[in-house]
Amino acid sequence: GYLEEMYKLVKYCYEQSQEDAKNNIEAVWQEESHLNRYLLYNKPTKVLSPEYLWSDYDKVSADIKVIRISQLVKNYAEVRPNGGN
Repeated sequence: GYLEEMYKLVKYCYEQSQEDAKNNIEAVWQEESHLNRYLLYNKPTKVLSPEYLWSDYDKVSADIKVIRISQLVKNYAEVRPNGGN
């Protein structure tokens, strides 16, 4: 995408995350929830296939030929401000 559009997306997700933090709210999938909402209301958008963010702990689907980016298993209690709850 264009730089300006990427900036709008990142700014929106950041601001929504900050607003949630002020209200002691943490979405189950953190930033992904804000990203999904942004994509829903800001069309047209191009969404990458799952091969661009795969979880190491998920079984690889036959549809996925190449895993381009893989997410490592994390200890959410360590990385989340609220201890993973």
